Amino acid sequence: MTTDTLEDLYRWLLDFEAIPPEATPKTLTQLTRLNLAAKGIDTLHPALAQLHKLLHLDLRRNRIKHLPEWFHTLPLASLNLSGNRLQSIEVLQSMTTLRVLDLSANTLSELNHSFDQMHLLHSLNLSFNALTSFSIAPLASLSHLDLSNNFLTALDPSINTLEELISLNLSSNTITTLHIKHGFELLDKLDLSSN
Repeated sequence: MTTDTLEDLYRWLLDFEAIPPEATPKTLTQLTRLNLAAKGIDTLHPALAQLHKLLHLDLRRNRIKHLPEWFHTLPLASLNLSGNRLQSIEVLQSMTTLRVLDLSANTLSELNHSFDQMHLLHSLNLSFNALTSFSIAPLASLSHLDLSNNFLTALDPSINTLEELISLNLSSNTITTLHIKHGFELLDKLDLSSN
């Protein structure tokens, strides 16, 4: 990575008041947490791809429509993209280190197996989108799933593979049929209100 790239990123982050004043361009590579919430961002700086220790990224309440191709290279454990304008999340498919993912309040209408490789994912929030269907690969770690405030009328039987679910929020959809098999011994909260 060139110093110019680091310096450009440093200035970009300073403009958003996202780093402490004592930070330097060279210390950026040591960042593990970055909060860029509600900064009016529509395009991510390409040098963010060089933050190889970044584990927690908060990008909620911005104007992001598309995620750049390099985005999947970030080693994130938690990612908050709620309140943006995302229509596609295909670039997230290979982010296998994610544990917490918040995609609520976007304009997602299709998922296309976007979570199939996220075997460590334990919390997924897809509320307030435009989903009309939902199917998911067996994610052994998924314990919290929020699909509230979408346009779901039924759930794919794949929901039955999520045996570690503790919380499932399906409220404010138009679900008329729900086929849940026995085996959700851990399920503590199931919200079907306003269907």
